[in-house]
Amino acid sequence: MVRLSGLSIKSNDVVAYLKQEVQIKDVYQKIAHRHIVDRVTQERGITVTPEEIQAAADQFRYDHKLESAAQTFEWLDEQLLTPDDWETGLQERLLTQKLVEHLFSQQVETYFAQNKVQHEQAILYRIVVPYHALAQ
Repeated sequence: MVRLSGLSIKSNDVVAYLKQEVQIKDVYQKIAHRHIVDRVTQERGITVTPEEIQAAADQFRYDHKLESAAQTFEWLDEQLLTPDDWETGLQERLLTQKLVEHLFSQQVETYFAQNKVQHEQAILYRIVVPYHALAQ
């Protein structure tokens, strides 16, 4: 149960709302996706270190302009999250990213090796520099 603006909102209320708004299938699919990622990363020994989680948290705070611990806690409170919830979400995103890299990095390398000629050039339209001498 969550208290928001003086109202008590129960899990059943959330599920009913998702059904009424025809969003329940999407949520179930996301949950199933998370379970699959968890199972496959465990099977393949893919893990996330505390340092990786800390780096992801730091990047998140930078991206969202959360410059202090107080701002971060305030943001978490507004999102109805605990620090543990947030850390778990960061860990899940990192595991998903590592799994994708594990499964598909070889295919990407093979594709670019096979199509190297198509990717050997870049077209630049404009380069802005502060000094004329630097542009030459």
